Amino acid sequence: MLQKIFSVAVVVVLIETACLSHLNAQSPTQQKSQSVQFKENIARWGVGKKVTVKMIDGNSFMGPISQIADEGFVVSDQARGRDVPVDYNGVKSVKAQHSRLFKTLVGVGAVIVILGIVMGAACASGGCGDSQ
Repeated sequence: MLQKIFSVAVVVVLIETACLSHLNAQSPTQQKSQSVQFKENIARWGVGKKVTVKMIDGNSFMGPISQIADEGFVVSDQARGRDVPVDYNGVKSVKAQHSRLFKTLVGVGAVIVILGIVMGAACASGGCGDSQ
C-alpha cells in the first residue's frame, strides 16, 4: 500500500515539474497579455507586498511595492536603497516573495515526502514487519 502511495507521489511530482517548465516558455505575441497579467497580479497583491521583478533589459529589483498606477508600479528596492518605477511593458517576470510560514510549510512537506520515500524503500525490501 505504501509503495503505491509512493509511486503516485513520484508521478505527481514529475507531472508538476513538466507542467511548470512549459509555463516559463513565452512567445513575443504573449507580451501584451503578460503585461495585463502582471498588472492584475500587482493589483491583487497590493501595496506593501514584497516582490522580485526581472526586467526585459536584464535588470532586477527586490522589495515591497510602494505605489501602483495604471501604466506601472514602484518598487522600494532594498538593495539599492531607492524607489524604482517599473513600466508593465518592460517586465519580464514578477514574483511575490513567500512568507516565512509558507517556506516552513514547504520544508515540512519536503521532509514528509523524504520520509515516505525512505519508508517505501524499506517496505519494498521486506523490512516493514510483514513476516509470514
